[in-house]
Amino acid sequence: AVSVLAIDHLEAMENDPEWGEAGLLLEVAMGYERLGDIEAGLRNARRGDVDTANTYYARAQELREQVRAAAGADATIALAQSDKRRGDMLREGDDNAGAEAADGLAKLDSLTEPIREASENRLLRAQVLGSLANVIAREDISDPRVPTLRTDALSIARGLVAEEPSVEHRLVLGLALHRLGDMHRRLGEFEDSAAFSSEAVDVYRALFEEDPVNAFIRRRLAGSLAINAYSLADAGASAADVTPVIEDAIFHYRFLVEADPADVASMEDLAQALEIAAARLMRSDGARAYAMLTESLDLHTRVNDIEGGADYADRVILLTLNRAKAAYYEGAYQRCAEEMLM
Repeated sequence: AVSVLAIDHLEAMENDPEWGEAGLLLEVAMGYERLGDIEAGLRNARRGDVDTANTYYARAQELREQVRAAAGADATIALAQSDKRRGDMLREGDDNAGAEAADGLAKLDSLTEPIREASENRLLRAQVLGSLANVIAREDISDPRVPTLRTDALSIARGLVAEEPSVEHRLVLGLALHRLGDMHRRLGEFEDSAAFSSEAVDVYRALFEEDPVNAFIRRRLAGSLAINAYSLADAGASAADVTPVIEDAIFHYRFLVEADPADVASMEDLAQALEIAAARLMRSDGARAYAMLTESLDLHTRVNDIEGGADYADRVILLTLNRAKAAYYEGAYQRCAEEMLM
């Protein structure tokens, strides 16, 4: 209902002669873009209505192209923002995502240097670089462009935070660090991954302490904690170093799942964290490992009930076998046998 009212209002402004000026039409375009953000769910754990969002983004771009000659750099920057948003929205396996991100980068490159170096445009550039790196990494994480794009984004973010440590600047810095940590882990470079993800945790923890009710920041913090724990474990760190980090990630993921029982992404992340923690606890605390695996199984069942999934049956088998192993190490041999017979 809100979207319908907003669309009616925006269409009325478009058709009003008094809104014919370039600057005012850019405001109307921004209204369409915000509706697109809501429909796309870009800041939420669940992906939204991509088709509807794309319609709104397309209309915003049409209006901006319409006034580009008159509005100049303002319209060009706004168009680059639209390209980035559409690229993010299409991030789940759509080939057009890379084209959108590349178009946004090209538009920023077309600006004159004084405009290009303004802090808000450098911020946008860091975001677009990150989006483009994501698309390339999905196809080939070892592509040499990925670390270059990610390092460039990090360099810009560090500079912005040094000049003005605003929340927005620190969020971009945290994301750049997190993505580098994730990239190095996927490449098997665990010590580098641990270093970048640890710094990301520091950034997000400071932001979370300032705004502890912000679910978006909590989700970012949990994600960086998880990457840090996984990379520490893969690098051979001791249980004393790894366990507090993974348990911290589990704490935050649990909070997100309890706050939104339909948050599939957080359920999947929590299940993964529980399984990795259980694997490390298996021999020393079989009972606790068993409880974690049981919680993970419940989460996978809930996700299957919401979304379905071809790999659910395989996941149940794997978790059941691991629960049997945990029961064995606990000394609960009867339960171990029962799990094996399931």
